[in-house]
Amino acid sequence: MALDTRDFISRLIVNGYTHLCVVPCSFIKYVINEAINNPYIEYVPCASEAVACSIASGLRMAGKKPIVLVQSSGITNMGSCITSLLKPYNITFPILSSWRTYNDGDSEIQHEYLATGLPSLISAYGYSSQILDNNNIDNAIRQIEI
Repeated sequence: MALDTRDFISRLIVNGYTHLCVVPCSFIKYVINEAINNPYIEYVPCASEAVACSIASGLRMAGKKPIVLVQSSGITNMGSCITSLLKPYNITFPILSSWRTYNDGDSEIQHEYLATGLPSLISAYGYSSQILDNNNIDNAIRQIEI
């Protein structure tokens, strides 16, 4: 089962989220489309995961409440931003990542090596990770809140 994307975006807005900084990913295309079409949350398309992280950092420091959405292979592109900006300056916001190859055969071969170690990589950056509850919107929103 998957979360209803309209309800998901609406609940993010109700919880004060102002911006979605996104590197497009086919796994989250319905969330992206809903954000693009919703006038109450700002969709910020980003060329790379480090750019998404940097823009979200600036928004957070400006008092906004951003959320970053990326594909799992892009977590490595955020590494320097996470370790040299977010962690030292205690800048926090949720980062949602797809998890390519979480299920066997659901992605291209180049994603396999990183995806099998994704939780370890996230932990190495000093963060914890969890799988978003796709069956319960209330729990999914609670998981995202920091």
